[in-house]
Amino acid sequence: MAKSSVLTHGKKQKGDRAAQDGLLDEARTCFLGVCKTDPADVEAWVKLSLVEKRLGNFAAAESSASRALRLNPQLSYAHHVYGVALHSQGKLAEAIQAYRKAIAFQANLVDAHYLLGCAWQESGDIPLALGAFKKTLGLNPSHVDAMGNLAGLYIDLGEIGEANVWLDRALSIQPGNPFLLCNRANALRLEGKNEEAMQMVRNARRLAPAAVAPISLLAGMQEKNGQIDEAEQLIRQGLALAPGDPLLRLTMAQLARRMKRNEEAVAILEKLAAETLPAGIEGDVLILLGQIHDQLDRPDVAFPLICRGKQRRQQATVLNPDGGASYRNYLQQLGMCATPELADSLVCANIDESAPVFLIGFPRSGTTLLDQILDAHPAVQVMEERPAVSRMLAALFEPEESLAERLPSISPEEVEALKRIYYAEARNHVELQTGQILVDKLPLNLAAIPIIVRIFPGARFILAIRHPCDTILSCLMQNFAVNDAMACFYTLEDTVDTYVTVMSQWQKFTNTIPVNYHQIRYEDLISDLEASCRGLLSYLGLGWDPSVLNHVEHAKSRPAINTPSYHQVTQPIYSHARNRWRRYEKEFAQQLPKLQPFIDYFGYEE
Repeated sequence: MAKSSVLTHGKKQKGDRAAQDGLLDEARTCFLGVCKTDPADVEAWVKLSLVEKRLGNFAAAESSASRALRLNPQLSYAHHVYGVALHSQGKLAEAIQAYRKAIAFQANLVDAHYLLGCAWQESGDIPLALGAFKKTLGLNPSHVDAMGNLAGLYIDLGEIGEANVWLDRALSIQPGNPFLLCNRANALRLEGKNEEAMQMVRNARRLAPAAVAPISLLAGMQEKNGQIDEAEQLIRQGLALAPGDPLLRLTMAQLARRMKRNEEAVAILEKLAAETLPAGIEGDVLILLGQIHDQLDRPDVAFPLICRGKQRRQQATVLNPDGGASYRNYLQQLGMCATPELADSLVCANIDESAPVFLIGFPRSGTTLLDQILDAHPAVQVMEERPAVSRMLAALFEPEESLAERLPSISPEEVEALKRIYYAEARNHVELQTGQILVDKLPLNLAAIPIIVRIFPGARFILAIRHPCDTILSCLMQNFAVNDAMACFYTLEDTVDTYVTVMSQWQKFTNTIPVNYHQIRYEDLISDLEASCRGLLSYLGLGWDPSVLNHVEHAKSRPAINTPSYHQVTQPIYSHARNRWRRYEKEFAQQLPKLQPFIDYFGYEE
């Protein structure tokens, strides 16, 4: 062995020991010495890149890895390390290319598959990210980080059951992993189990007090719960640990908006928007920034921000490239169930006096305000946006069978079985109280009216309506949790088409089958709350109770409200959202011909 090789071999061993012991400056000195002594030592350049990356010297890490690749362009691990250096600088497209080259030279390079998934996730390519994480797990079934990221993706996609499968597997390996516990808390929160979620994230904080993710998640949950002082204190603690963390800064902006410190929120968000962010976070930032500019009466600034934000959210979360088209097709299938045969079967059905009341309407028509008002009445309990009806639908739908043909003739035994499915799901979310009316609030249950009235004959419905243009604008401006229905609200055109589909169904239902309903206009509710409430309670057969007028305080006492209105329903009723769409008339110009029939139908003047 040549003298230089003996010297460099010893220095590399020393550098390896220093790196393993966390003595990074010493390791860097060793590997720099090797590279100076023998500039053709590919291994030394790769190891120097890794140490530079750990020191936060990302540009230097990129340079060292690049030098290694010039010496050996076919070295898979050098491509991997080069990708890591690029990834650390936010150069996602270049990092993806480097990881793919590493895999091309060595197909079983587990970490390259995993980091490729991370890069695709951050760039918004969710299907490819899912595939990369699954490939990682195919090579290493115990890769906990891949399981956790896979679970996080499914949570973002609203597929909580699938997320929980991966979380169960991961937590069986690392039960105290704070990243996994945060994902579990997120899943619990989306299932409406807010107390369990809060406890889970507190456990994560206890296990990793210096970790930013549990702080960010807990602060966000506190902000939604109205625990303003606690949230602000926690965010400041987190920012002291990680001043640049985008989620903490986003939560601080949400908190500032809630406290009506709008210009402070704008300043935070504009700085964030100028940075390179993962698609989902960037979408959240842009949507919130657009919402605040709308509140500040800057529609020309707000609308483009909202549209860009929704586009980024769509890139981050939607697997189906047709947007809301598939959901609208599903709605039309349900609509086909409203037939004369169904109407005939309902005429002789016995009224189900114990049936729930269904609070329906198009999203953003005032249903959350109504559910807070109703839940304040001592004789009412509200179940907020839970899938009890969809569980019945899942049991009814069978492959290659027409539900429209089957529905009128289902047997009494089948009806009772479907009721049991409904109430079993309801009990997962609320503790059903004897002597109280259960109000099932889920706006788009409107599309399932034929099924609901077949299973619960004579069921009562509360239809919330609002000016179609205000409803559509509000849907476009909201950052909804992801599910098939909410995929309809990424563009103005898709939102309008979905409104037309849903409200056309309503017209068909009321013209074809008996629907027992009370209609309540959002505009009437905010202009004369007591008169609207008296009419509604009379329809429900309930006596007047002044507690319904104190719904704001009642909302503050309830568990977290998991709808986009969470920060609004704990405020006094306001009227500034009425006719808000007028500020966006030029954006609505091409859509008005589609909406005019519904503007007329519901008695609104354009």
